Amino acid sequence: MESNKREQYIEKLKAKLDQFNAQIDQLEADLQEAEADTRIELENRLTEVRTKRAEVERQLNEVESASESSWEELQSGLENAWDELTQSLENARQTFSERVS
Repeated sequence: MESNKREQYIEKLKAKLDQFNAQIDQLEADLQEAEADTRIELENRLTEVRTKRAEVERQLNEVESASESSWEELQSGLENAWDELTQSLENARQTFSERVS
């Protein structure tokens, strides 16, 4: 039962991560339309998002490889990393919408 709960949790996060990756891809495409003077700021936002995404992926891998008894302990760190990724992506989208027409 515990294994099934972990697998469902992992699959749910992987699906959400796929959605985030699609949004990041769209921001990268939008970056090409940005004026040169705003491109650096937008690239910095995307770099931050990519860094947060890498942290989520790292922690997700830890949860996947954790023992049945310890994966829930790792869940909290993953949830925090996920919240940071969500906020970073939202900040990037806001910046892009303000700067790219």
